[in-house]
Amino acid sequence: MDWKLLKRIGQVFGMLVVSMLLFFVLAGSLQFTRAWLVFAIYFMVLLVNFIVMVAKNASDIARERSETKKGTKGWDIAIASLYAIGLFGIFVAAGLDARAGIVIWGLPVIALGSLMFVCGDGLVLWAMLSNKYFYTTARIDPRQKVAVKGPYAKIRHPGYVGILLFITAMPMILGSPSAMIIALVVDLLILLRTYLEDNMLMHELKGYKAYAKDVRYRLIPYLW
Repeated sequence: MDWKLLKRIGQVFGMLVVSMLLFFVLAGSLQFTRAWLVFAIYFMVLLVNFIVMVAKNASDIARERSETKKGTKGWDIAIASLYAIGLFGIFVAAGLDARAGIVIWGLPVIALGSLMFVCGDGLVLWAMLSNKYFYTTARIDPRQKVAVKGPYAKIRHPGYVGILLFITAMPMILGSPSAMIIALVVDLLILLRTYLEDNMLMHELKGYKAYAKDVRYRLIPYLW
């Protein structure tokens, strides 16, 4: 039995279950189509991720992401903890907004949010398949090499772009202004993590400085 892989599956699907419970308990009803749409997309992308990773013989990445390894930077443990709190906070805020009848944005925003969610997760999956050192936390593996293929040929941190997309997408689909505020705070945490991790790689990963000269932008081409 592959306990590490099962542990990772339990972690990610467990977060989905907790998010659903938080939203529906606080909303006080199961009658929220927007929420069911978010959770259906959430479930499907997680399922597709694991199927693709197993099919591509990339399940080692999922196993590695099941644990916080020795060498993880202290600042990243703090950011990762705040990220998890913020992720759950999105559903807490959305549930309370739903209970209060505060639901904004129409079908065009729901459609855009759904597209952003799927594209964001797809970009994260592409980054994981292109970088076997796509760890959950910021650390340097002694065997680690610079990832240069796939999306890494264009930007240095494609996984974080994907996360920014789907984090922002969730409150758009839910129609919750309070959840959007929390999502934007989480986005700022991701930007901070990108900066700190990039700085770590510059100083600690052999070949990264040369790579950064070729691929100049961290997240957004021609901007940053």
